[in-house]
Amino acid sequence: MLFMCHAAVAIYQTLHAMQQLPAMLPPLPIIPIEPFQLTSFALSLLLVFRTNSSYGRWYEGRRRFGRITTTCRDICRQILALVPRGNVACRSMMARWLIAFCRASKWYIREDEPLEEELTAWLEPHELRQLVASPHPPNFCMLVLSHGVATAGLQQYAVVRLQESLGALSQSLSACDRILNTPIPLSYTRHT
Repeated sequence: MLFMCHAAVAIYQTLHAMQQLPAMLPPLPIIPIEPFQLTSFALSLLLVFRTNSSYGRWYEGRRRFGRITTTCRDICRQILALVPRGNVACRSMMARWLIAFCRASKWYIREDEPLEEELTAWLEPHELRQLVASPHPPNFCMLVLSHGVATAGLQQYAVVRLQESLGALSQSLSACDRILNTPIPLSYTRHT
């Protein structure tokens, strides 16, 4: 559409210059280029600031969510190493809720598809109802994981280590939450 508009203006100007148009049709006004030259520098700076700000937010969000994934894998590794093999229920529950935490975090940040569809394969029906009813599903997963660590009957050093890892997971989620809820400054978006 824009190309057709440009072509029409160019054809009109060319025909008018060649005096092929009726005399009653006026020429298009010639706009001086100086105002555009003077303002283009400021406009380009605004566009650069906006682009850099957007890329910085995207990159930080990507790093933080990558840290969530890495920390979840590390916690799962620790659980498999520290929880006795005979305690299958605890191992299974912790693995399911770690998966639920990652999926709930993704859903909380994106909100693109219903959370129930995302987690039906991983959680028991009563667990899924509790998670969906909570106001902040990732924090609910963190509470369940913390309670699971506290009641797993692990030695004190293992509990401390797992709670530290859960704290790192919570910090990464908070960073993603901060990125999500912090708008791009108005001065970057007002004129672009």
